[in-house]
Amino acid sequence: MPLAACLAAALLTPLGQSPDDPADVPPLSDADRAAIAAVEALGGQVVPLSQTDARLDVSYHLGDVKLEAKHLDALVPLANRLRELNLRGTAFDDKLSRKLTLLPTLRRLHLERTKITDDALVAVGTLEKLEYLNLYGTAVTDAGLPNLRALPDLRSLYLWDTQVTTDGVLALREALPETEFVGVELPPEPKGAVVAPKPEPAEPTEPPQPPEEETE
Repeated sequence: MPLAACLAAALLTPLGQSPDDPADVPPLSDADRAAIAAVEALGGQVVPLSQTDARLDVSYHLGDVKLEAKHLDALVPLANRLRELNLRGTAFDDKLSRKLTLLPTLRRLHLERTKITDDALVAVGTLEKLEYLNLYGTAVTDAGLPNLRALPDLRSLYLWDTQVTTDGVLALREALPETEFVGVELPPEPKGAVVAPKPEPAEPTEPPQPPEEETE
């Protein structure tokens, strides 16, 4: 199927429906298989999660793929079942990052060793379902991290060999306390002070009464 036809087919399915449960994702249709074939013809690899889970993992990092806009446009017909996208080591850059906004159900995104800067994190920050993000070996800095504050499900963020600092991560951790930040040294989280229990007040005692005088 030509790419234009695949894009037209995607318009028939509302974007943004999250495949939280495999049961929510229907089996592959003929249109889906045609879209998968289009991705593979461009050098991508498409792998279903399992025989009972029709969500898809897509990678362009294997082989000699010179990543262009057409490679990302080819994913749009599969957007509602796309779980992981691996662009590691490709020519993915800030301009191409705008295409990520068309893939709202992504949960895992590999951008390590790509050509992105802080500008790309604007689009990444729209992927509200994202759980895993790898930025290893990129030019991102502290200035781009606030764009990730809107990712409540983010659990793993890899920052080796970037220009991100401890201070930048600490600021982001305030918004994402459940996220594991890998590749930046962080101080241990302060533990709450242990407050000793207050002693129970002693029972009040009455002063001894003088003996009663005997009367004759």
